[in-house]
Amino acid sequence: MGVKKRIPFAVLSATILATSLGTGVVQAAEDSANVKATSVDKNKEVNDGKKATATTGNTSKPIDFNKAKKMSPDQLEDQLTKKDKKINDGDINENGSVKNVRDGAGSPRIQTFSAMPSSSVNSYIKKHNFKPATITQDRRMNNLPKYNYKSKKPIGVVIHETANPYSTLNGEVNYMYNNWRNAFVHGYVDRNEIRQTAPFNYLSWGAGPVANPYYINIELVREHTFDGFAKSVNNDAYLVAYLLKQNGLKPSLADNNYGKGTVLSHNGVSKYYGGTDHTDPISYFASWGYDMNQFYDLVKYHYDNLTNSSGSKATSTKAATTKITGTAHKVKPNETLWNISMRSGVSISNIKKWNNLSSNNIEVNQVLRLTAPKVKTTKITTSTYKVTKNDTLYNISRRSGQSIDDIKQWNGLKTNQIKIGQTLYLRPAHKVVSGETLYRIATSNNMSVTKLKQLNGLKSNTIYVGQMLKLQ
Repeated sequence: MGVKKRIPFAVLSATILATSLGTGVVQAAEDSANVKATSVDKNKEVNDGKKATATTGNTSKPIDFNKAKKMSPDQLEDQLTKKDKKINDGDINENGSVKNVRDGAGSPRIQTFSAMPSSSVNSYIKKHNFKPATITQDRRMNNLPKYNYKSKKPIGVVIHETANPYSTLNGEVNYMYNNWRNAFVHGYVDRNEIRQTAPFNYLSWGAGPVANPYYINIELVREHTFDGFAKSVNNDAYLVAYLLKQNGLKPSLADNNYGKGTVLSHNGVSKYYGGTDHTDPISYFASWGYDMNQFYDLVKYHYDNLTNSSGSKATSTKAATTKITGTAHKVKPNETLWNISMRSGVSISNIKKWNNLSSNNIEVNQVLRLTAPKVKTTKITTSTYKVTKNDTLYNISRRSGQSIDDIKQWNGLKTNQIKIGQTLYLRPAHKVVSGETLYRIATSNNMSVTKLKQLNGLKSNTIYVGQMLKLQ
């Protein structure tokens, strides 16, 4: 599909709103967000004959909000009638146009979700202290159909991207309003703006017939510079955090939990809910070295810095925003490696290196070293070594002349984490598994049973599962 002809967006006036989310208008959280209603010339943007009817209601009995939050995608789909699915069957094409997607339609284009190792985008946002844009409202949104969520309130937010490298936010919004019968979403975001395009307290047609009755849909407009991308995802993550807060939801990444969660990519909808085959924003994120894990970290950061609708700070705010000083930090609930890095001024790569972390996963109450350990230089010549304070697998490897991979293999280690007092084998070793005999182990390593027993101080041929045997 070629480049669509766009109609300029005409802004005539703006006023600050002070109504609540329950009326379909977002309310400012502390002083972090200003919400403005933007009046537009409807004659220029949408033909009067194309206006949506003020349809309000549901086609079937709603389900309890708290129960819906705990349901799996299959369970949520089971709550929908055929009429529900028919009414809510709207989807957004990845080329920026709109279409209807029926169950089973289209060829599968579902991608496997995988995490990226670092987050230079989030670090860039931190370095430049980017502030989220003001949330504005397009007046045309009140002309769209109004159907209640099956769960009474949304249980999360679906993340989309327009997949149109030539589009602008104004162009996408105008196109949506002129084609609302096919599909429409709750909002669009770019580097400069957060535009609400449909009432948040009514469902939209953006993610297929199963997800639409439960989720808010937000579109991210493509950017062409790293700076622009960073600003746009910062705005996007802020809006998601804001919507979660306003609806009494806590951040949880559904992509990593079989579709159960409050933050979900369109790709995740395709994988777990069906009714669509789109994979956004995975590929677009990846083109900037970004992924849903990192976006989720950014959502959590904004969420912890927002106030509740009552005006009080979130309980986790202090833990998530207080500057970290000292040589070590004990991980608190809802903290991430990126969040700790931001508050301590220590890079993620150094935190991982100094703590023998092979991934960005950390656990509550885990103690993280925030300064480089004292480097030990004494050469290790023994076949075994007992781990002492400040030891790392990397340091032991250098001092013993053995590779990290070999040490991990000889000791049955799946990660780089080691513990004080742990005995490591620094020569070829074998971990006994079920069904093995001393004779079989000796034969497979080209040695006699007598030699194997001597190396390990064995007085009999009895061995046990999990036992480590020296081979040199």
